[in-house]
Amino acid sequence: AFCAGADLTDFAGLQRDELERALLQLEDLDFVYQSALAPERQYSFKHVLAQEAIYQTLVRPRREAHHAAAGKAIEALYSDRLDEWIEILAHHYTHSGDDAKALASLELAHHKASRDYALAEAKGFFEEAMRILDRVPDTPEHRTQRVRFLASQFIVHYLLYETPAYFEIATRHQEV
Repeated sequence: AFCAGADLTDFAGLQRDELERALLQLEDLDFVYQSALAPERQYSFKHVLAQEAIYQTLVRPRREAHHAAAGKAIEALYSDRLDEWIEILAHHYTHSGDDAKALASLELAHHKASRDYALAEAKGFFEEAMRILDRVPDTPEHRTQRVRFLASQFIVHYLLYETPAYFEIATRHQEV
């Protein structure tokens, strides 16, 4: 889903009237539909396969730039209620190439999901963070982040009855 408004005009690089015409054309072609009117108008792709096909046509640097721009727009628009958007923010920053922002938002999303007992989601945020931490340089900051993730993940694995898997992960990273 995406919102129509000042944020999308900035993101798309179109004037408001051009954006409106483009969205109406996409609606007429059955690519998108209006999924919400309030508090902002939101559009969603009608078919996931069409969305994925369009997404895959973008070269990686452009996709990353779009994700980074979406993340910045969310931070600017919803700075007073970022907790409501943190999962989406984590998604965009994870795909933006900005590992620092990705790890920061994944940590917040992980804590929120753990707090709300959304255990599968918390585990997913943890696994994504571990993938990023496995590929970034081994710095004291990254080691500290890994320890924080490992410490907060124990309760998630425990509640999922997956303590052996947790101990395997923790043992793999015991040098940290």
